[in-house]
Amino acid sequence: MMFVFAGIGVQAQNTGAEPFEGSTHSYRVTKSATLTTALAWTIEGDAGGYEFVGDTDKETVSVKWKSIGDYTLVLTEQRSSGDACPTIRKFPVKVVANNFNVIASIVGNADGCAGISNPVKDEGSDGSNANDVFGQTQRVFNVKMEGGDLTKDWTFKFDITGAVGFDGYDVAVSGATEASGVYTVAGAAPTATESNVATITVTYNTNKQTANNGQDPDVILKLTVSDAKDGSGTSESAANIALNNVMSYNINAVPATTPIIVVN
Repeated sequence: MMFVFAGIGVQAQNTGAEPFEGSTHSYRVTKSATLTTALAWTIEGDAGGYEFVGDTDKETVSVKWKSIGDYTLVLTEQRSSGDACPTIRKFPVKVVANNFNVIASIVGNADGCAGISNPVKDEGSDGSNANDVFGQTQRVFNVKMEGGDLTKDWTFKFDITGAVGFDGYDVAVSGATEASGVYTVAGAAPTATESNVATITVTYNTNKQTANNGQDPDVILKLTVSDAKDGSGTSESAANIALNNVMSYNINAVPATTPIIVVN
Protein backbone atom coordinates (compact mmCIF):
# COMPACT_ATOMS: atom_id res chain seq x y z
CA MET A 1 0.00 0.00 0.00
CA MET A 2 1.45 3.36 -1.06
CA PHE A 3 0.77 6.53 0.97
CA VAL A 4 1.11 10.00 -0.58
CA PHE A 5 -0.49 13.37 -0.04
CA ALA A 6 -1.94 15.09 -3.04
CA GLY A 7 -1.21 18.54 -4.02
CA ILE A 8 -3.35 21.13 -2.59
CA GLY A 9 0.05 22.72 -1.87
CA VAL A 10 3.20 20.61 -2.24
CA GLN A 11 5.75 23.42 -2.25
CA ALA A 12 7.69 25.05 0.55
CA GLN A 13 4.72 26.89 2.02
CA ASN A 14 1.31 25.57 3.02
CA THR A 15 2.04 21.92 2.27
CA GLY A 16 0.13 18.83 3.26
CA ALA A 17 2.85 18.05 5.79
CA GLU A 18 2.92 21.63 7.19
CA PRO A 19 -0.46 23.15 6.32
CA PHE A 20 -1.53 26.67 7.16
CA GLU A 21 -4.17 27.00 9.84
CA GLY A 22 -7.52 27.11 8.06
CA SER A 23 -6.28 25.34 4.92
CA THR A 24 -7.64 22.17 3.32
CA HIS A 25 -5.38 19.44 1.94
CA SER A 26 -5.94 16.05 0.36
CA TYR A 27 -4.11 12.79 1.00
CA ARG A 28 -4.38 9.39 -0.65
CA VAL A 29 -3.23 5.81 -0.57
CA THR A 30 -3.39 2.97 -3.07
CA LYS A 31 -5.20 0.06 -1.51
CA SER A 32 -4.51 -3.64 -2.03
CA ALA A 33 -4.81 -4.63 -5.67
CA THR A 34 -6.10 -8.16 -5.01
CA LEU A 35 -7.67 -8.38 -1.55
CA THR A 36 -11.19 -7.25 -0.63
CA THR A 37 -10.54 -4.64 2.03
CA ALA A 38 -12.01 -1.61 3.78
CA LEU A 39 -10.31 1.71 4.48
CA ALA A 40 -10.72 4.01 7.48
CA TRP A 41 -9.07 7.41 7.99
CA THR A 42 -8.69 8.86 11.49
CA ILE A 43 -6.61 11.60 13.09
CA GLU A 44 -4.71 11.62 16.35
CA GLY A 45 -4.59 15.02 18.04
CA ASP A 46 -6.91 17.77 19.21
CA ALA A 47 -10.37 16.70 18.06
CA GLY A 48 -11.41 20.30 17.54
CA GLY A 49 -8.38 21.12 15.44
CA TYR A 50 -9.44 19.45 12.22
CA GLU A 51 -12.44 18.51 10.14
CA PHE A 52 -12.77 15.81 7.50
CA VAL A 53 -14.21 17.12 4.24
CA GLY A 54 -16.14 14.30 2.59
CA ASP A 55 -15.73 10.54 2.92
CA THR A 56 -13.26 8.86 5.26
CA ASP A 57 -13.41 5.39 3.71
CA LYS A 58 -11.99 6.07 0.25
CA GLU A 59 -8.43 6.05 -1.07
CA THR A 60 -8.40 9.86 -1.01
CA VAL A 61 -9.35 11.95 1.99
CA SER A 62 -9.54 15.72 2.49
CA VAL A 63 -8.92 17.47 5.80
CA LYS A 64 -9.48 21.06 6.86
CA TRP A 65 -6.84 21.92 9.46
CA LYS A 66 -8.49 24.36 11.86
CA SER A 67 -5.96 24.87 14.66
CA ILE A 68 -2.18 25.12 15.04
CA GLY A 69 -0.64 21.97 16.50
CA ASP A 70 0.79 18.52 15.86
CA TYR A 71 -1.42 15.78 14.46
CA THR A 72 -1.07 12.30 13.03
CA LEU A 73 -3.12 11.22 10.05
CA VAL A 74 -3.87 7.50 10.33
CA LEU A 75 -5.05 5.13 7.60
CA THR A 76 -6.14 1.60 8.42
CA GLU A 77 -6.76 -0.96 5.69
CA GLN A 78 -8.15 -4.32 6.76
CA ARG A 79 -9.73 -7.35 5.17
CA SER A 80 -13.50 -7.22 4.81
CA SER A 81 -14.12 -10.79 5.99
CA GLY A 82 -12.45 -13.30 8.27
CA ASP A 83 -9.48 -12.05 10.23
CA ALA A 84 -9.09 -8.29 9.82
CA CYS A 85 -5.30 -8.46 9.40
CA PRO A 86 -5.02 -4.66 9.46
CA THR A 87 -2.27 -2.61 7.86
CA ILE A 88 -1.82 0.81 9.47
CA ARG A 89 -0.12 3.84 7.97
CA LYS A 90 0.64 7.06 9.83
CA PHE A 91 1.60 10.49 8.52
CA PRO A 92 2.70 13.38 10.80
CA VAL A 93 1.11 16.77 10.17
CA LYS A 94 2.24 20.03 11.77
CA VAL A 95 -0.30 22.82 11.38
CA VAL A 96 1.38 26.24 11.35
CA ALA A 97 0.24 29.86 11.39
CA ASN A 98 -1.35 31.15 8.21
CA ASN A 99 1.12 33.75 6.94
CA PHE A 100 -0.45 34.11 3.48
CA ASN A 101 -0.75 37.87 3.09
CA VAL A 102 -1.97 40.01 0.21
CA ILE A 103 -0.66 43.56 0.32
CA ALA A 104 -2.15 46.57 -1.44
CA SER A 105 0.04 49.63 -1.95
CA ILE A 106 0.05 52.96 -3.74
CA VAL A 107 2.63 54.34 -6.16
CA GLY A 108 3.89 57.78 -5.19
CA ASN A 109 2.32 60.17 -2.71
CA ALA A 110 -1.04 59.56 -1.10
CA ASP A 111 -1.93 63.26 -1.31
CA GLY A 112 -1.67 65.26 -4.51
CA CYS A 113 -3.39 67.32 -7.16
CA ALA A 114 -5.53 65.96 -9.96
CA GLY A 115 -3.83 65.71 -13.31
CA ILE A 116 -3.84 68.78 -15.54
CA SER A 117 -2.32 69.75 -18.88
CA ASN A 118 -1.16 73.32 -18.33
CA PRO A 119 -1.74 75.71 -19.93
CA VAL A 120 -5.28 74.55 -20.65
CA LYS A 121 -6.14 75.24 -24.29
CA ASP A 122 -9.38 77.04 -25.11
CA GLU A 123 -11.34 74.79 -27.46
CA GLY A 124 -14.24 77.21 -27.94
CA SER A 125 -14.91 80.88 -28.46
CA ASP A 126 -17.77 81.49 -26.05
CA GLY A 127 -15.90 81.54 -22.76
CA SER A 128 -17.12 78.06 -21.87
CA ASN A 129 -14.76 75.36 -20.70
CA ALA A 130 -17.10 72.52 -21.69
CA ASN A 131 -14.92 71.44 -24.61
CA ASP A 132 -11.58 72.30 -23.08
CA VAL A 133 -9.15 69.51 -22.29
CA PHE A 134 -7.81 69.83 -18.75
CA GLY A 135 -5.97 66.53 -19.03
CA GLN A 136 -6.28 63.19 -17.25
CA THR A 137 -6.00 62.16 -13.65
CA GLN A 138 -4.34 58.80 -13.06
CA ARG A 139 -3.47 56.81 -9.97
CA VAL A 140 -1.81 53.39 -9.68
CA PHE A 141 -2.23 50.66 -7.07
CA ASN A 142 -0.16 47.50 -6.70
CA VAL A 143 -1.35 44.23 -5.18
CA LYS A 144 1.15 41.53 -4.27
CA MET A 145 1.32 38.37 -2.21
CA GLU A 146 3.72 37.35 0.53
CA GLY A 147 3.91 34.27 2.74
CA GLY A 148 2.33 31.93 0.22
CA ASP A 149 3.87 29.79 -2.48
CA LEU A 150 5.06 32.18 -5.20
CA THR A 151 5.28 29.34 -7.73
CA LYS A 152 1.51 28.81 -7.56
CA ASP A 153 -1.32 30.96 -8.89
CA TRP A 154 -3.19 33.07 -6.35
CA THR A 155 -6.42 35.04 -6.64
CA PHE A 156 -8.16 38.13 -5.31
CA LYS A 157 -11.10 40.44 -5.90
CA PHE A 158 -11.14 44.22 -5.57
CA ASP A 159 -13.39 47.26 -5.53
CA ILE A 160 -12.65 50.90 -6.39
CA THR A 161 -14.62 53.81 -4.98
CA GLY A 162 -14.34 57.57 -5.26
CA ALA A 163 -14.42 58.42 -8.96
CA VAL A 164 -16.83 55.92 -10.47
CA GLY A 165 -18.95 57.66 -13.10
CA PHE A 166 -16.47 60.43 -13.85
CA ASP A 167 -15.96 61.22 -17.52
CA GLY A 168 -13.55 58.78 -19.13
CA TYR A 169 -13.39 56.66 -15.96
CA ASP A 170 -11.39 53.50 -16.60
CA VAL A 171 -9.80 50.75 -14.53
CA ALA A 172 -7.04 48.71 -16.18
CA VAL A 173 -5.37 45.69 -14.60
CA SER A 174 -2.02 44.23 -15.64
CA GLY A 175 -0.21 41.24 -14.21
CA ALA A 176 -3.45 39.32 -13.61
CA THR A 177 -6.20 37.69 -15.63
CA GLU A 178 -9.88 38.16 -14.82
CA ALA A 179 -12.85 35.79 -14.87
CA SER A 180 -16.19 36.61 -13.23
CA GLY A 181 -14.60 39.33 -11.10
CA VAL A 182 -11.82 37.08 -9.79
CA TYR A 183 -8.27 38.09 -10.69
CA THR A 184 -5.61 35.40 -10.98
CA VAL A 185 -1.90 36.17 -10.65
CA ALA A 186 0.19 33.46 -12.25
CA GLY A 187 2.86 31.68 -10.25
CA ALA A 188 6.47 32.22 -11.23
CA ALA A 189 9.91 30.78 -10.66
CA PRO A 190 11.05 31.08 -7.02
CA THR A 191 13.64 33.72 -7.96
CA ALA A 192 11.12 35.94 -9.77
CA THR A 193 9.65 37.46 -6.62
CA GLU A 194 8.56 40.70 -8.30
CA SER A 195 6.52 38.90 -10.95
CA ASN A 196 3.68 38.20 -8.53
CA VAL A 197 2.42 41.80 -8.61
CA ALA A 198 -0.87 42.93 -10.11
CA THR A 199 -1.06 46.59 -11.12
CA ILE A 200 -4.38 48.46 -11.10
CA THR A 201 -4.46 51.79 -12.94
CA VAL A 202 -7.40 54.17 -12.51
CA THR A 203 -7.87 57.02 -14.99
CA TYR A 204 -10.48 59.72 -15.55
CA ASN A 205 -10.75 62.99 -17.47
CA THR A 206 -10.16 66.03 -15.28
CA ASN A 207 -12.89 68.64 -14.81
CA LYS A 208 -15.56 67.15 -17.05
CA GLN A 209 -18.48 67.24 -14.62
CA THR A 210 -21.83 68.16 -16.17
CA ALA A 211 -22.61 70.48 -13.25
CA ASN A 212 -20.65 73.17 -11.44
CA ASN A 213 -18.98 74.48 -14.58
CA GLY A 214 -17.18 71.17 -15.03
CA GLN A 215 -15.52 71.36 -11.64
CA ASP A 216 -14.40 68.04 -10.15
CA PRO A 217 -14.78 67.57 -6.41
CA ASP A 218 -11.93 66.45 -4.22
CA VAL A 219 -11.75 62.66 -4.40
CA ILE A 220 -10.75 59.89 -2.03
CA LEU A 221 -9.88 57.12 -4.47
CA LYS A 222 -9.96 53.91 -2.47
CA LEU A 223 -8.95 50.34 -3.36
CA THR A 224 -10.33 47.47 -1.27
CA VAL A 225 -8.92 43.98 -1.86
CA SER A 226 -11.08 41.04 -0.80
CA ASP A 227 -11.45 37.26 -0.98
CA ALA A 228 -7.73 36.64 -1.58
CA LYS A 229 -6.73 32.96 -1.75
CA ASP A 230 -3.39 31.24 -2.13
CA GLY A 231 -2.59 28.37 -4.47
CA SER A 232 -4.28 25.86 -2.19
CA GLY A 233 -7.47 27.90 -1.86
CA THR A 234 -6.57 29.12 1.63
CA SER A 235 -7.89 32.57 2.56
CA GLU A 236 -5.97 35.24 4.41
CA SER A 237 -6.24 35.30 8.18
CA ALA A 238 -8.44 38.01 9.67
CA ALA A 239 -5.33 39.65 11.13
CA ASN A 240 -3.65 39.92 7.72
CA ILE A 241 -6.83 41.18 6.06
CA ALA A 242 -6.92 44.02 8.58
CA LEU A 243 -3.31 45.03 7.91
CA ASN A 244 -3.09 46.27 4.34
CA ASN A 245 -6.01 45.32 2.12
CA VAL A 246 -7.29 48.90 1.83
CA MET A 247 -5.31 51.78 0.33
CA SER A 248 -6.38 55.21 -0.89
CA TYR A 249 -5.31 58.43 -2.56
CA ASN A 250 -6.52 61.90 -1.60
CA ILE A 251 -6.90 63.71 -4.94
CA ASN A 252 -7.18 67.47 -4.67
CA ALA A 253 -9.24 68.97 -7.48
CA VAL A 254 -7.65 71.57 -9.75
CA PRO A 255 -9.72 74.70 -10.54
CA ALA A 256 -11.97 74.42 -13.59
CA THR A 257 -11.13 77.96 -14.69
CA THR A 258 -12.95 79.15 -17.79
CA PRO A 259 -11.09 80.58 -20.79
CA ILE A 260 -9.98 84.19 -20.73
CA ILE A 261 -12.37 86.42 -22.63
CA VAL A 262 -12.25 90.09 -23.55
CA VAL A 263 -14.77 92.18 -21.65
CA ASN A 264 -13.90 95.65 -23.02
